[in-house]
Amino acid sequence: MVMTEPQQVSRDRMSTEQVTVAIVIPTKGRPNDLAETVRSIAAQTRAPHELIIVDQSPASCEDRVRQLTAGCSDLQLKYFWAPEVPGLVQAREKGVQAASSNVIFFIDDDVTLDPDCIHALIERYQELPNVAGICGVDIGGAEVPWWLVLARRAYMLGAFKDERSVMNKRYAQLGAPQSVRLFSGGWMSYRRWVFDKFQFEGKLWGHRWNSSIDFSYRVSARFPLVIDPKVRIWHRRPYGTHTPEEFVRIRVSGTFFFFSRNVKRNFWGWLSFGWVLCAIFIRSVWRGLQTKALPRTLRTFFEELRKGFAYLRHPFPGSY
Repeated sequence: MVMTEPQQVSRDRMSTEQVTVAIVIPTKGRPNDLAETVRSIAAQTRAPHELIIVDQSPASCEDRVRQLTAGCSDLQLKYFWAPEVPGLVQAREKGVQAASSNVIFFIDDDVTLDPDCIHALIERYQELPNVAGICGVDIGGAEVPWWLVLARRAYMLGAFKDERSVMNKRYAQLGAPQSVRLFSGGWMSYRRWVFDKFQFEGKLWGHRWNSSIDFSYRVSARFPLVIDPKVRIWHRRPYGTHTPEEFVRIRVSGTFFFFSRNVKRNFWGWLSFGWVLCAIFIRSVWRGLQTKALPRTLRTFFEELRKGFAYLRHPFPGSY
C-alpha cells in the first residue's frame, strides 16, 4: 500500500504517542438501553479515556449513568443533556467537539461491548499506525443464516460492495483485520485528525443512519480503513423498531444519496445502482408480507423512487 504524505505524518505521530479512546454515545428516549450499554463499558478490562454521552431525551438520566460508572476511576464522564440537538449527525459532531482523546469510538445506545473490546481497539491502533479508522464486528451476525449473508453480498456490487455481513458471520475464524470501504455506524472508530478533513453529512430525507456509510466511503478513498474481528460488540436490536414504511424509506433514500455523491455515472455505476434497487424492492415486498402491510410498503417504495430520481435530475441544497 502506498502511503500518502498525510498518512505518513499520522503514522509518525501515532507511533510515538499513547492511544487514548473516547466513546461517544448519542441517545434519545431509551434510558434502559443506555444503562445496559454503560454497564458493558464499566466492565471493560481496559477502560476508555472518556465516555461522552449526548442525550437528546426529554428527561436527563445523568444520575443513573454516574452511578453505573462510579467505580471507574480512570474514566472521564462527559454527559450532555441536549434535547435541543436535532439529530444523530449533530449529536455525533457535539461528541467529537467534546473529545480530547486521539481516537473516537462511536457506539449506539443498544450496543453491548465485549469485555476486551477497548483493549483490542487500542492494541490494534498501536499496531497499525497508518490506519485511519477501525470498525468492530457484531457477534450476533454469526447467527444469521449463510443464505441471507450471501444474498446480501450478491446484490452489493461495484461501489456498493459491502463485506460487513460476511465479517460478522466469520469473525471467530478471522484473526487479522480486513480492509474495507464501509463501516457500521453503531460501532465505528476513527483517529481524531480524520474529523479535521471530513464531516458527517446530515442532508438525508430518510434516516441519518446512512451518513455513516457515506462518511466511511469518503474516508476510505484517501486513507486505509479496516474491520477488526477482535473488536467485538453485540448489537441488541439489529433491526431497530422501524415500521415497514421506515424500513423502505431508509434503504431507498440512502441508496440514492450514496449513488448521487459517490458513484460514477457510467454503465457499471448505473448497473450496480439498479441491482441494489431491485434487491431493495424484493426485500420491501418480503417485509410487507411479513408485517401484513404490503400496499403501504410498495406505495412508500415507489414514492421514494420518485423522490430519488427527482433529486438526481435536480439536486437541491436542503435536507435530502
